[in-house]
Amino acid sequence: MGRSAPGFRATFYNISLHASSSTTGGVPLRMTQRSRKRRRRRACRAEIEKEAVAEDERKHSTTEGLSSEQPHSGKQRKKQLISTLISLLPLHYQRLSDALTGAA
Repeated sequence: MGRSAPGFRATFYNISLHASSSTTGGVPLRMTQRSRKRRRRRACRAEIEKEAVAEDERKHSTTEGLSSEQPHSGKQRKKQLISTLISLLPLHYQRLSDALTGAA
């Protein structure tokens, strides 16, 4: 039987005996590389997510005219949003009336 070659079972279980070294603590090298890759991917995703959130906050703060520090509680945020919307209302009404008079 050619299958009973030494090391066949080891490679079959994805563990080659010569590849597992003392530096990885007996863990097969292939597995550690795979987990490293996974960790790197996760780190990249987290970084991208952080950037997206920061960008989102920047956009909102510029469009709503908020100060750089965001209010923490929900009530404060709500009040600020309402006051911002109220301050923008006359502009919207003006545009609406202009559009209506222009169409008529």
